[in-house]
Amino acid sequence: MSRTSADASAGHLGRAALLQAVHEAVDAGGVTQLSGPGGAGKTTLARVALQARRHRFIDVSAARTVGEVATVVLAAFEIRAPSDSGTLARGVASMMPEDHVLVLDNLEQVDDEGQAWLRTLVEAVSGPVLCTSRTVVWEDLPSIPVGPVDADAAIEILQAAAHRASPFAPLPDPREALEALARSVDCLPLALEIVGSKLPLMRAEALRERLDALVRIDDGSGRRQGSLASMVSWSWSLLRPESCNVAAWWSVFPGGLHPEGLDAVAPAGAPPSLDVLDEIRRAGLVGRRGDRLAFWHVVHAFAGTQLTDDARRTAELAHAQWLLSEPRAEGWILAHRSDIAAAMERMKDAHPALTATLGWELNRVWRLLSAEDVAQVRRVTLQAAQRQDDPVVLAKALIAQASRSS
Repeated sequence: MSRTSADASAGHLGRAALLQAVHEAVDAGGVTQLSGPGGAGKTTLARVALQARRHRFIDVSAARTVGEVATVVLAAFEIRAPSDSGTLARGVASMMPEDHVLVLDNLEQVDDEGQAWLRTLVEAVSGPVLCTSRTVVWEDLPSIPVGPVDADAAIEILQAAAHRASPFAPLPDPREALEALARSVDCLPLALEIVGSKLPLMRAEALRERLDALVRIDDGSGRRQGSLASMVSWSWSLLRPESCNVAAWWSVFPGGLHPEGLDAVAPAGAPPSLDVLDEIRRAGLVGRRGDRLAFWHVVHAFAGTQLTDDARRTAELAHAQWLLSEPRAEGWILAHRSDIAAAMERMKDAHPALTATLGWELNRVWRLLSAEDVAQVRRVTLQAAQRQDDPVVLAKALIAQASRSS
C-alpha cells in the first residue's frame, strides 16, 4: 500500500468542491466513479484527494479484455492467478483492508466482459472504491462529473505551468489576457498545462489568437474543433521535425515510455532519445505514470496518427524486436506484459515466428496471468507457430499449450 503525494501540477486548484465530494464519497464507502472528458484531470483529482489516505492505485489504461484487466490487477497485488476470474476477484477483495481505498484508473476502453468482471471485483471489496473513466461505466452506481475549472484556477494553472517551463521568465500578461487564453482552451486542466508552458515564449493574447485560428472550422458555420485536440496538434508542430518523427514512433508503446527501449524504437539517424524526451516533456505532452513518463492519452492518440502505414509497420517491428533483443527476467516480462501482448497482436499476420516467440516469453510467467489471459496468449502463440517453418518454435508452442496445470 502507498501514500501518493500530489502531482507537481496544481491538481487542487479550483477543485475544492470536487475534493470535498470525493472525500465524502470515500468516507461513505462503496463505489464512486469520476467521469469527464479527456484532460479534465480525473486521475490527478483522485491522487490529490487520496494523498493522505492509504490506497492501492491501479492503472487499467493498457487493458481491454477481461483477461488483460485481471492480469493488471494480479500484477498490482503481486499474487498468483487462481483457476478462474471469479475466485480471483474474491481473493483480491479479501486483500483490501476496509480503511484502504482501491482506485481503478482509466476504464473507458475496457470491453463489456471486462467491465462485468470489474463490477464483480468492486462489489466484493469491503472498503471504498474510486473508478475513473471518460464516461460513466455503471449507470446505477454513484458518479461525480469532473469538468473544466473556474477562471481563477485556470489562471493559476497557466502561471504555474509557465513557471515550471521557465522559472525566471517574467509573465507580464494582464489578468484579462490570461482569462481569455484560458477560455480559448475551455479551461481544461491538461490544455491549460500545455498552453501555459508556451507563455514564456509568446504573450497570452498572441497565443489566444493562434489557438482561436486553430480551433475554428473554416466552413462559415462558426463551429469549433475540440480545443484540447487543437492544442495538442499545435504544441506538436512546435517540436523539431526530427523530434516529431521520433515521438510518433514512440506511439507504438501501448503504455508508458520505457527508457531502455527508446533508442531501439526510433528511426534511423534519430537524435538522442533523452534529448527528444526532454523536449516533449517541456512541451507538456507527457506526464508521469507510475515510475515512468507516458504520453497523455489524447497525445498518444494524436502521435499515432502522425505515422504513415509503412512507418507504423517499421516502428511496430522495431518494438517487437526490442522486446526480444536480450534474455529477460520474469519480473521484466510481467512489467512489460502489455507491450508483449500488443506486439503479438500486431505481428501475428506478417511475422508468425516472431509472434510465437513473443508468446513463448509471455508464457514463462503464466502463473502470474489470469486464466483468460493465458488462454488468449496460448491460442495466438499456437496459431502463429503453426504458420511458420521452424519446428523448434512449434514445439515450444505445443509445450506451452500443455503446461498449465489445474
